[in-house]
Amino acid sequence: MSNNDNQSVLKVILFVLLLADDVVSTVNIGLNTSVTLTNVTLTHATRYYFTVTAVNEVGLYTTLSSDGFIVDINKPSTGVVFNSAKHKDTIFQSSPSEFTASWHGFQDHCSGVQNYFIALVDEEVPNNIRFTKLALQTTFTFTQLSLFDGHTYRAAVKAIDAAGHESDVVFSAPKTVDISPPSGYQCLNYTQVAANVTSATNDQHVLNSYSLDVQRNILYTIEGIITNTTRINIVLQIDNLNIPIPERVLHNGSYYFVYTFVSTESKRQNVALIMNGGEAIDPHVSFRECAEMIANDSHALEAIQVAPDLIAVNVFAMDLESDIQKVVHLR
Repeated sequence: MSNNDNQSVLKVILFVLLLADDVVSTVNIGLNTSVTLTNVTLTHATRYYFTVTAVNEVGLYTTLSSDGFIVDINKPSTGVVFNSAKHKDTIFQSSPSEFTASWHGFQDHCSGVQNYFIALVDEEVPNNIRFTKLALQTTFTFTQLSLFDGHTYRAAVKAIDAAGHESDVVFSAPKTVDISPPSGYQCLNYTQVAANVTSATNDQHVLNSYSLDVQRNILYTIEGIITNTTRINIVLQIDNLNIPIPERVLHNGSYYFVYTFVSTESKRQNVALIMNGGEAIDPHVSFRECAEMIANDSHALEAIQVAPDLIAVNVFAMDLESDIQKVVHLR
């Protein structure tokens, strides 16, 4: 371009390729090398182009177009976040130093997801959230942590698209850290708990239903004596559990039974006592709450002979963080 060409006038046109029409008419910007267009109405998910035409004094011109840009006014849609690897949830973990999360389903059909951000949230302090930038990976493990025993944690993930829009934050299911094994216990002091009772009888069994208020992580004992009956079978029903209860025959011919449980939440608890096979059953049932409990592994097992050929073993052990998964019988 000659010196005269350097004094030529530049013209700028902004147009839409899809519509094959100009959005902004020709603008004469002199020799400026940048321009800002205002009061322009652009449509979401549409690609736009700048076209620049340089014209010299004799009317010769050169026209070039940009590679275009897409207008994106929407934030990414959210996906699903899991509290472990391989897109599945777990309820507990034993490691206090690591936490893994995975996710999928975040989408942005216009400018595309450009980065993910993740945070680990302690439900004891849910407002203390600090995000870490991850690029486009969909699995991440927090390392070198010092997670608290018994605390519950969630992963929080959000996506950011190429236009800078942030998605809503999505939280995983909660997961509790349990770094301590189950331990034996001994209750030193019980208090009586009031319970409402209703009774129903048919030819096959007697059903007593009880309702009482229980507190989370508190030990409760159900104790009963059944008189004026022949040999019976006792089943205790707590929530979805049906528990056969071994009964002891006392010296006066009555039947004695006891069962202990730890409530996992504070609620109104329903308990059903089903008694089969007896006649003229007259149960006397009481509920007690442990008011003073100590750790005592030497008291974790209690063996009771309930019949000449039958021994019942009671396990006095608990795990307040993740509960007891199974009891292994070693011979």
